[in-house]
Amino acid sequence: MITVRWLGAAGLELITGHQAVLIDPYLSRPGKGRIALGRLSSNPTAVSRYLEGLDAAVAAIVAGHTHFDHALDIPALAARVDRCAVLGSRSLDTLFRIQGMPDRVTVCRPNREIRVSDNIRVTMIPSAHGRVVLGRVPYPGEISPSRRPPLKSAWYRLGDMYMPRITMEDRVLVHAGSAGYRQPEKAGSACDVLFMCVPGWRREPEYTRALLADLTPRLIIPFHYDDFTRPLRFSGRQPRLPFLKMSAFVKTVRKTVPHAEIRFLRPLEKLRI
Repeated sequence: MITVRWLGAAGLELITGHQAVLIDPYLSRPGKGRIALGRLSSNPTAVSRYLEGLDAAVAAIVAGHTHFDHALDIPALAARVDRCAVLGSRSLDTLFRIQGMPDRVTVCRPNREIRVSDNIRVTMIPSAHGRVVLGRVPYPGEISPSRRPPLKSAWYRLGDMYMPRITMEDRVLVHAGSAGYRQPEKAGSACDVLFMCVPGWRREPEYTRALLADLTPRLIIPFHYDDFTRPLRFSGRQPRLPFLKMSAFVKTVRKTVPHAEIRFLRPLEKLRI
């Protein structure tokens, strides 16, 4: 049995047995003013509260890319967790090094499987970021090793863009953390569960067409559509980002993969699959 929780933004918690894999966990959620004008620091209270409520040992933390809303909290989480694998790009490794944690990140090679434990494997599939800001990909390039934390939001550069593929208990879960897609070099990319970023989907036709045709998921869980500049609400309606055209997104997905189930989760709601 696998337990899934959406942590808000592109953050996921996947638990099998007593082991957890965290993907792009973004817990601090600074406000718009800090993001636009200030420097960003991980919120230690938010990180502590999350870890205290986690009923599994963190086996791995995975970063699909290194924009602030994906990578800000990863060093702080890793510093609190013993012997946890940290998987990501060279840009993530630089982020750790400038925060005084060299040699902590396993810099992943594209399409190479990493065995985290007997029943958890991770493969980083090269992908593309959506063109979500004025038709462009925000903050391309690598995090600079000359920066000193805390970093401004614009200094959290994209780095290599990956679509993590997690195999747990012989089930395959794919994390599409941005609405872009680069078709894989190898066949055999089908999955059981697809976590699918919504913002920017209309600018990338291949994101809904080729991605869904290649992965043929049985279950699709839309995410990253919440307003991540505001605190999470654990009941009621979570504020959303603007211009999503959610009903059109759902209609397009259903037309492309009519037999797949689409399920929306509330933040921190547990789903057993």
